Amino acid sequence: MKMRIKAIPIRINPREAIIVSGLLADAIHIECKSVDECNELWDLLNKLRQDGVDIENNELTKRQRSFLDRLRQAGLLSTENERPCQISIIGKGHLASLLRENLKDLGVKILDKAEEASLRVYAYDFWSPRELRKIDEESLKYGFSYIPIYLVLDMGIIGPHVIPNSSANYICFESQLMASMTWAYRVFRDYVSALDINLSTNPVYIRFLSALASLILLENCRKGLELVNRVIVVDFRNIFIDVIKIYRTPSCIYE
Repeated sequence: MKMRIKAIPIRINPREAIIVSGLLADAIHIECKSVDECNELWDLLNKLRQDGVDIENNELTKRQRSFLDRLRQAGLLSTENERPCQISIIGKGHLASLLRENLKDLGVKILDKAEEASLRVYAYDFWSPRELRKIDEESLKYGFSYIPIYLVLDMGIIGPHVIPNSSANYICFESQLMASMTWAYRVFRDYVSALDINLSTNPVYIRFLSALASLILLENCRKGLELVNRVIVVDFRNIFIDVIKIYRTPSCIYE
């Protein structure tokens, strides 16, 4: 079974190196007892980045195996037999199109058939409460998980990651949103629900939301379940991003 590294190794000097997985993440510092030891580990790191390393290879030294265990415990290794993240983007607007392009550029496999994907993403240029409630019901009926992404006037919404019979769903979020917003949002929700109309949206909002959502979906693929019971809200008018916890209550659970 081959393993690959999910980080960038940097050689500081002949006897030191670091492994960086992200600017905001802790780096692993390697301080070798000798230059030869550091060269040995550096060769292993290069193999992990390029061709992968077979952990069942008997030629690996005790030091190399110990080093691989350290990387595995830090979550920096992936195996070739891990199921790749496969996403299906459902939607016909600009947001859905941009998400497909961005995720392909990030190396995420996009499937045309939603039934074959490990995650469904419903992307809309506008808010459609009626459509999202329908998706909620279908998710429960057919047992698929999904993440909705859409615009509500001057707000971008990413999430929650809905897992049927397990996590908070769209109805939970809508109920929580309406309870915290002014009466105007409730009127707007009822208006777009009744007419089910496509309202024009700011193209800059859509481009920003697609870029942010693509990076979040990539992290969701790497770590899994990052958006369960959580929604990321982008307030374009006041220019800030917030993460909101969504509660699964009896009032938003389908019978």
